[in-house]
Amino acid sequence: MFYPSLASANLPITILKFGGSVLSGPDTLADAVAEVRRSLKKGSRVVAVTSAFSGVTERLLNKARARFRAPADKPLASLLATGESRSAAFLSLALDDAGLANELADPDRIGLTVRGSWLDSEPVDVDLAAVYKALGKAPVIVLPGFFGRRSDGSVALLGRGGSDLTALFLAERLGARDCRLVKNVDGLFSRDPGSETVDLYRYERASLDELRTLGGALVQHKAIEFARAHGVAFTIAAPLSRLGTRVAS
Repeated sequence: MFYPSLASANLPITILKFGGSVLSGPDTLADAVAEVRRSLKKGSRVVAVTSAFSGVTERLLNKARARFRAPADKPLASLLATGESRSAAFLSLALDDAGLANELADPDRIGLTVRGSWLDSEPVDVDLAAVYKALGKAPVIVLPGFFGRRSDGSVALLGRGGSDLTALFLAERLGARDCRLVKNVDGLFSRDPGSETVDLYRYERASLDELRTLGGALVQHKAIEFARAHGVAFTIAAPLSRLGTRVAS
């Protein structure tokens, strides 16, 4: 049965996006598994969106550029997307190992379509019925972020940092109860917490303008503009944090 909204389906959904700064490799999945478990304990179904493991996208790009004089955008997009697919598969394995039933999906399975250039496209649609069907089989979907399918069937990326955009797009389309961007910092700070700690201020709440001004590359700018255009609120937080920063228009 197709449900037009999560409320009518009685399936509250939380989007958890795990950045590459958190997923530094296959041995660093414990925090992600714990985040998923925490959301499940709150009575929510979970869509876990993964970035590639730290440094993987850059290494793939450098290898392609070193081997080929001018790698074409279309096959390059397919190559770079393998980083997110790999991390999603590892997270699915880790959830299995922890006894958490999950469905490993990909943009094809949930009909995540995009338009634009192969290296910098925009999400346009998702098959809601396919998402609900997958969540009917297991309480967790694991999905690689960063890419989707164009109308011609080719893989296209959402730009660097595009897993943020994947997460916010799904949050808007699914009417998610919460969207949490899990990163290596506990929210938005007045200055880079990696460089200064004196008089450092963490915002409990922030506007999209404050995030864009102060956040640097913390959240992809395209994702920020999508949130602005569609009124999507989200939280930036470190793994297992009870703090973080709530961001809204």
